[in-house]
Amino acid sequence: MHAAHAGYPVAGDEKYGDSAKDAKLKAYGLSRMFLHAASLKFRRGDEPFTVNAPLPPELQAVVDELRRTKAKAP
Repeated sequence: MHAAHAGYPVAGDEKYGDSAKDAKLKAYGLSRMFLHAASLKFRRGDEPFTVNAPLPPELQAVVDELRRTKAKAP
C-alpha cells in the first residue's frame, strides 16, 4: 500500500505528498523527498546479509535544523 493512501505521505513527494506541509519543510532545507532506507536485510545465498546506511547529509541537515529550532514537523 502506498504511504499516502495509508495517511502518511512522504515529505517532499510532489505527486502524493502534502504540499502545505512540504512548503513549511522547505524552510528547514528540504529540497527532495525525505525517503531513505537506513537498513536492508536479505539473504545472500544461505547467509543473512545486512546493509546499513546513515542518513544522507542533506536529510540529516533538515533533521538537525528542526531540532535546532525545536520546531515540530508540520
